[in-house]
Amino acid sequence: MRPLIDWDIIPTQVPKGGSNLKSIFNLIITSYLSTPKPQVIDPLN
Repeated sequence: MRPLIDWDIIPTQVPKGGSNLKSIFNLIITSYLSTPKPQVIDPLN
C-alpha cells in the first residue's frame, strides 16, 4: 500500500522532531483506509 501523503514532497507540514506526530497520523490514516468508506479522498487526484 502506497502512503497517502508523500512526506518528502510536503516537508513543511511536518515540523522537525515531529516523527511521533507522523507516526500517529499514519496510524490514523491506516485505520481510516482499513475501514470501508463510500468515498476515499485522494489528494493525488
